[in-house]
Amino acid sequence: MTTSYESHLVSSDDLKSHRYHNDLMGTIIKKMVTCAFKGWTPQDLRHEFGSHLDPLFRLAQDHITGVASEKTLEYWDRQTGRDILDPPDIATLHSINAHFNRVEVLPDWDLIPYLYRVEAFESRLMSADHLEQRHRISRLHKKAEATAVATEAQDFHFTAELGYHRLRLESLMLYSHYEDTQFFDDAISAKRIYLSAPWVRYQFQLLSAIARANDCQALLLTRSGISTVIGMMEDTTHVAELYDIFNRQRERFMKLHASAPFNQTPPSTSTKRRAFMISFNAQVSQILKDAAEQATAEIDAEFPYALSAIKPHLRRSQKLGEIEVINSIPHTLAIPREEVETPPYDDESSPNPLPPEGYLYYPR
Repeated sequence: MTTSYESHLVSSDDLKSHRYHNDLMGTIIKKMVTCAFKGWTPQDLRHEFGSHLDPLFRLAQDHITGVASEKTLEYWDRQTGRDILDPPDIATLHSINAHFNRVEVLPDWDLIPYLYRVEAFESRLMSADHLEQRHRISRLHKKAEATAVATEAQDFHFTAELGYHRLRLESLMLYSHYEDTQFFDDAISAKRIYLSAPWVRYQFQLLSAIARANDCQALLLTRSGISTVIGMMEDTTHVAELYDIFNRQRERFMKLHASAPFNQTPPSTSTKRRAFMISFNAQVSQILKDAAEQATAEIDAEFPYALSAIKPHLRRSQKLGEIEVINSIPHTLAIPREEVETPPYDDESSPNPLPPEGYLYYPR
């Protein structure tokens, strides 16, 4: 039988625990608000902390409203759920609070476009014919994902990217007739892409290979795998789509490769997967490079002198991402390339320095 004194002690302990739980949530919400001013969106925080923060996003959003910039409010409004969820327990809150102390500024925020600007850009850019060709490219990539034969998948990917680069060059031929370069200035932007553990390093190599093939620069922002791709808006969108496609295919073929029999003493699963990813990334890089070069050759054969008219825009798109990384984002480290590759749109008479593999952001 519980006495009234014991009941009082229990209720007092519960009250203290409840207060401590609320105080801890309040501390974390303040740190979430600080993160919002450091360029973090709810999607970024979900990648970093998992779903444990979901119950707190609405509370943090209330503190941001009326204080943060219009762009920050736009992302937090779109990416915050409306459901009321139970808050995490004290142990989980302790872990989250400790991890927040290691959260740094995401330096690409100024290059992240407004969501309404992205939607307006896409509606302006996508004519009916352009959309049809993009759908055809997407269908080819889906066929590549559906097949279990590696060579067949490579052929589908090559054909799709050949079509994409032809479409890109033909669009640039159209835009080159306009003296105003506002189209290109408006299009430069950054797009965040999330790399999931494990194998973040090799996923970033894959992302960097795809970004380079599309005249973009890849930057790894956090150890957890938050990365950004900087370049023309249409190109960064295409890079994100390609990365999702190739990364899904990498996972599928990697599992098949790891289970393949060996005549001699088999290496560890980890070693086999690491070797596969290095080979896979190199093959993807070569497929994309070959597709871009063939598209350039075909356009040059079909439209004499056309390339000379669009070369200034090609050079501009190649350099803008690199310039933005170097000049706008401090504390970046260029990862050197292992071998020399000549960009397919470059002028042979004026060689460029070796482009980097990608960039790492190291705030400390």
